[in-house]
Amino acid sequence: MTSWRSITLIMLVMSLLLTACTSDKSNEALIPPKDEIQDSGQTITVINQNSNSKINENAKSPDKQKYQIQTRLSDFQLISDTTGIAWGSTRNELRLYLTQDNGKVWTNISPSSSVQFQSNPQYGKDIFFIDSQTGWVVRNSLGSAETVVLRTVDGGASWKLASLPQQAKSIAIFFVSKNVGWIITEDDLNAPDMHKTLYRTKDGGVSWEKIMGSLIGQDGKRDNSSPTFGALSGMVFTDELHGYATSILNGIPHLHRTTDGGMSWKENTNFFNKDKYQGCSRFISSAPYFFRGGTQEGWISVGCNRKAQTKFNAYYTKDAGETWNFVSFPIGWQTGVNQMLSPTFLNSKEGWALQSNKVYHTTTQGTKWEELPESSVLKQTMTKYPEVVKFQFYSSKVGWLLVQNNNLKRSLLLQTQDGGVHWHVL
Repeated sequence: MTSWRSITLIMLVMSLLLTACTSDKSNEALIPPKDEIQDSGQTITVINQNSNSKINENAKSPDKQKYQIQTRLSDFQLISDTTGIAWGSTRNELRLYLTQDNGKVWTNISPSSSVQFQSNPQYGKDIFFIDSQTGWVVRNSLGSAETVVLRTVDGGASWKLASLPQQAKSIAIFFVSKNVGWIITEDDLNAPDMHKTLYRTKDGGVSWEKIMGSLIGQDGKRDNSSPTFGALSGMVFTDELHGYATSILNGIPHLHRTTDGGMSWKENTNFFNKDKYQGCSRFISSAPYFFRGGTQEGWISVGCNRKAQTKFNAYYTKDAGETWNFVSFPIGWQTGVNQMLSPTFLNSKEGWALQSNKVYHTTTQGTKWEELPESSVLKQTMTKYPEVVKFQFYSSKVGWLLVQNNNLKRSLLLQTQDGGVHWHVL
């Protein structure tokens, strides 16, 4: 009898223990995941340039080669599904970082701190990377200092300098290969026709040749035949001969095209029709974008602004810019700090739009949009960091979003790996 009582007692104790364990696991499952939003701003794990290869080749490398920093990022660019660059500046020093593993670890690829930057570079204006190893950064003229172009061919392990012939501000940069690229500079931001000069390199940025200018000489003539671009929106080339530039002149979007590598430009007068719009006080346009790897299909975003609100539509080309098809986007007018945020497109059919903290997706060239499920991380993040700096997708699954709180001088970089449904802080 005593034996049965002992067995019963033991079974009762074991049952209570199992119940407790099950209860603990259940409670653990109910505990919400750690908040990914970092109130202190962007925190990234960095490795020094000289330890980059060791970290990438050997996952068991000592953690002491890594360190964490808090930084404010001002821009980024995706290079592949897993690779991207991001940057900002501290005390006029450019801080440039490269990740090749979706932001788990970043390599510091910054140029020398002796090269001072008056403002943060913007991608497509004064910074451009053709791959993770090859890139260029323009340091605009600073006081008496000249305008210089920094270049790297080894992923930022080393940087070399070249000077532009004149002091000016870079407003567009684009490369079609590791050797051939262009820079447009602006000499006088207060001039009515905004004098511009186009430079080309054929040796990867070692030397730059002036191939077009709009400066007016003492004789009242231009020093080279060129159009009056106006306020340049952006420039793109699809090969060594064919290029496109968008601008706003007298409040209207304009599109120019070159077929001789930038030596001469011709306006496409059929590109924009103001009659398609009603009540617009002014317009904004994006840089031309030809979908990755292609020379025929591209798009340009055009925004109509009225009464402190903006609505975007698009123009698409299938024939290398000969003709452009207008598509009206049936999405709402945007207001507030992000009213100038254009939708982004991956190809001629698929794109995304971000309004408030909601992401919209289209696979019909923008004729129809689907609101994606709400992301709690995105919603909470944009409550604290309401200003969108950049929104970009590299594939149907992978996209990055940079948001900031300008008053707090902080920023956060987020990533999605499922097409915009879920987001996490990098």
